[in-house]
Amino acid sequence: MKKHIYLSLLFVACTALFTPLKACQDTVLFTPQYSFEGDLLIVELYQNQKNRFLSLQVGIAYDPAVLSFNNINVSTPSTAIGESSWNNLPGRLLLILSSNDGFPQPIDLSKPLITMKFNILKSQSTSYFIKDPNMAGEFAADINSASCIKFVNNQIDLTFGTIAGKVLLDTEDDCLANSGARILENWKLIFDNGNNTFVRTTKADGSYHAGLPVGTYSVSLIPKNDLYSICSAPVTLTLQKDQMITGIDFTTKPIKSCAILQTNINAAFFRRCFDNSVRIRYENIGTISAENASVSVLLDDYMTLITASLPYTLEGDTLVFKLGNISPDDPGFIDIVVNIDCQNTEIGQTHCIMALGYPNEPCLIPSAYVGSEVVVNGICDNDDKVVFTLTNIGLGNMPTPIEYIVVEDDVMRPPVTYQLNANESLVLDLDADGKTYSLITRNEINFPGLSRPRAFVEGCGRGNTSTGFVNLLPLDDFDPFVDILCMQNIGAYDPNDITGFPAGYGDKKYIEKYDKIEYKIRFQNTGTDTAFNIVIRNMIEDHLDINTFKMTVASHDYSFQFEKDKELVVTFKDIQLVDSFKNEALSHGYLVYEIYPSDVLVDEDRIENRAEIYFDFNTPIQTNIEKHTIGRPLFVSSVISLDPKIMITAYPNPTSEKLIINLDRALNFSYTVFDNSGKILQSDVYDKQQGIDCGSFGPGIFIVRITDQSKTLATIKFIKN
Repeated sequence: MKKHIYLSLLFVACTALFTPLKACQDTVLFTPQYSFEGDLLIVELYQNQKNRFLSLQVGIAYDPAVLSFNNINVSTPSTAIGESSWNNLPGRLLLILSSNDGFPQPIDLSKPLITMKFNILKSQSTSYFIKDPNMAGEFAADINSASCIKFVNNQIDLTFGTIAGKVLLDTEDDCLANSGARILENWKLIFDNGNNTFVRTTKADGSYHAGLPVGTYSVSLIPKNDLYSICSAPVTLTLQKDQMITGIDFTTKPIKSCAILQTNINAAFFRRCFDNSVRIRYENIGTISAENASVSVLLDDYMTLITASLPYTLEGDTLVFKLGNISPDDPGFIDIVVNIDCQNTEIGQTHCIMALGYPNEPCLIPSAYVGSEVVVNGICDNDDKVVFTLTNIGLGNMPTPIEYIVVEDDVMRPPVTYQLNANESLVLDLDADGKTYSLITRNEINFPGLSRPRAFVEGCGRGNTSTGFVNLLPLDDFDPFVDILCMQNIGAYDPNDITGFPAGYGDKKYIEKYDKIEYKIRFQNTGTDTAFNIVIRNMIEDHLDINTFKMTVASHDYSFQFEKDKELVVTFKDIQLVDSFKNEALSHGYLVYEIYPSDVLVDEDRIENRAEIYFDFNTPIQTNIEKHTIGRPLFVSSVISLDPKIMITAYPNPTSEKLIINLDRALNFSYTVFDNSGKILQSDVYDKQQGIDCGSFGPGIFIVRITDQSKTLATIKFIKN
């Protein structure tokens, strides 16, 4: 109640300040700039005369038959906008804004002071007065000043065109749309004018409506997945001022009758000793109904189920949710709460939870597939050893040898070749020294799926344990029907951030360009009142392939669209997210999407991603910048050890500066570096703190000989970038 009284008094105070209008001491000139974001008109008001802001009064007039008010934002951080700050009538917007604390606020002149958004109701040109002639406009930089407001280009003409149509489904394999066929929502269309690529998605009725700058466009439809083909070829057309081009329809058809239940699982965080909310989203992404569909959820050993939103059965250590029949494109959610053990875990330990959807039989099987399928299992055997088992569970023998790689924390050992017959296994024992060990392999080249088998064991052993290495490399969840969530349990953290999985390898966070990136954007209401509407804006940069973009799961109901060219805008409307003072556990939210790097990237290309989070009408919160670098992971160099009792590793390889050599025992040794022709480049006693300085070497392949009292222990081959 007190807050509402305060706002009402603030409104009255502002009105008293500006009405009647004081004598103007000078004039502040505002320059409006406008742009389009899909079906939105964005109006930004700039001024470069005043570097402080106390209060402002201005009126906006527009044609209500063409535009409707959407929202407004002020760039000064201490100016919150509530409904008491503006009066929105059809065709008229009255703004009365004031600093929260009554003190002048600094202005960043490089940014618009006010940003307004209007929905475009009709695709036609229109004019509007940016300043209402019936309302006095005044700007106050401090309590002793009063400036009149004038505008450059007081009347703005909107010139744009619109392309509209529908995406239709053919169910009779003749590339003709069938009446009564299911509606295709959230299918992506690409509008390319040679300079910019604009992305739009279909609405709930399968239609699209793209307001775009004038120009010549190639318009194409992106298939939802590999089970569909596009019947309609890309359309080239020229869009002119005021023009509305309709009937640009696209038809798609199923390639195969098949059902597959996609699953996505995520959580804002994992806290030990507390209950944690986890959401599983499922959807039949196939072309026919999924009969007797189900989702199996495998909890971490240190998790205890507290509640579940749907009935389940317990089969061993797996929760099974039976869902019945699910139509194509039909999504659903399962919400569970798990408690993470307090007594037997430590801060930073990794916890994993997996969701597996059924049906999940391969829809498209290559004719050359011979039937082999490799799975990997890893266990900690009584804290004495780490045991990995590779098993060919398929019906056929592996047609060719395949490599596996062991990763020790962030150090990769050389690849090892193996080949298994059907039902044959290979067991690998490693020392239990507290490190994080992973084993990575792949399946035969014609395997009908995306699986990249991987198992890991963290913290096995009785000594010090290492954490934080599990998510450096991709998990084995590339197939749509399986999703694995692994996160370290945490203490304090930044509540508004963006995180990419895999995290990436080394300081530059290397990933390979065919690695799927899963971005999670987290937000928390740390204000003093409930947040009713939250908007997240995230520009998809050119180094990411927009065609592979897919929203996966979020903490709350949302809608999304693409604006500008490739700006993702996610809206949590009426989310009613409570503030952290009232209920800390319920003040959090998140969204997750996945996307692949562009296939034109080369090694050392960087991918950067950041987001803006808008809580109601407040100034946006900028997240961190999440960075990745394209490149092969840093393999341990090719080491030939002449003493089998000594384990020698060297990394990174390739390297640009230093080569680090590790021995599994305390030995003083010397090294000699040769180029590929055998010329000696460097020779010295090895310094554990400095490593081998390779900065003076040119790019190429080099050999290091390791010696101990004139006895050669090993030779190492490495690459200098």
